[in-house]
Amino acid sequence: MTRLWIVPAALLCLLLADYFVTPVISAPAPPMRRPKVEIVFVVDTTGSMSLIEPMKQKIYGLCNLILSARPTPELRVGLVAFKDRDSPGNKEEYVIKPFDLRDNLDEVFAEFKTYSATGGGDTPEAVNEALDHALTKLSWTKDRRTVRMMFLIGDAAPHMDYMDDVKYQVTCKRAADLGIPIHAIQSGSDKECDEHFAAIARLSGGVHLKVDSSGGFKNWSTDYDVKMRELSQQLFRSAMPFGTGASRDQATKRMQQLVGLTGEAQLDRAALLSRTRRLGDNDLLDAVMMGRVRLAEMKAEDLPEALRSLPENQRAAQLEKWIDQRQKLIEAIGELDRKRVASLLKRIEENPNGMDAQIFLTFRKRAVPLLKYSNE
Repeated sequence: MTRLWIVPAALLCLLLADYFVTPVISAPAPPMRRPKVEIVFVVDTTGSMSLIEPMKQKIYGLCNLILSARPTPELRVGLVAFKDRDSPGNKEEYVIKPFDLRDNLDEVFAEFKTYSATGGGDTPEAVNEALDHALTKLSWTKDRRTVRMMFLIGDAAPHMDYMDDVKYQVTCKRAADLGIPIHAIQSGSDKECDEHFAAIARLSGGVHLKVDSSGGFKNWSTDYDVKMRELSQQLFRSAMPFGTGASRDQATKRMQQLVGLTGEAQLDRAALLSRTRRLGDNDLLDAVMMGRVRLAEMKAEDLPEALRSLPENQRAAQLEKWIDQRQKLIEAIGELDRKRVASLLKRIEENPNGMDAQIFLTFRKRAVPLLKYSNE
């Protein structure tokens, strides 16, 4: 026999009232996933590569252009410098010099600054070894949603007569399977280099680009540079290395190098800070703003001298004042750089022949539709 459950009228009213009146509280939306970008530059550093010096001034600029996308991506950059195996009368300082992918662009810049165009011996170079190392030994993200690519930069063909290296045909097949195109940028007009670099690009799904032996770099300037330069100097001088020992000394040296930046590199480094909001791993203002340290829990000897010299009861207020000044500087630089980048993008499209322009335009074409830029 079917049982009938009778709910008292009063209880039924309460249940219905609760159903209709109580708001439905949904779970908070997960934070938006920022697109990830990974780029490795594989660079010939033998004696004929005169474009290395001007390229040093463009590393920050390239990164700043990439990070100017909407939404702002997470960027990691790696480097593999290469020369060639020892030849008679030519002692190389290295054959392969790797620098793993990382998001600290100051470290990338510092490493690139150590490159010099020396050595080389015969014309072909250790291109095969460099490409294999870049693809198989660096810490690439496995996620295929990450925009990953390599830029090979050189002026000479690979040594194809070495019996114990991995030939580029094998590496390019692996790169294509992984979705990591190799864009081969040829400096100069060597015919053998042209043939091999074209094959490297084709087999990996990349593009073959050509620049003159100087790199064809342009010194871009905009109407916003003077004011940005003034604010940049203020920003870099606001650095406050903290802690003790070697890490503090290293941070102090790195931040002093920032103050010494000139030209486009100075503007682009300040612009990067306006995007990443990070001056350095051992900068106290960064660490406090990011919640990595608390002033009340710090030892006096770990504080920057400017803060340690104040009475203890005045430190918190002074730190808050400095943080407020830093944030205002960052906002002002960011506003100027948005206008500056829009101007640069327009000029790059009108003059696309320089190596930095070709690298950025190639990247942008491959990153669409994941990333959008201000003139799109």
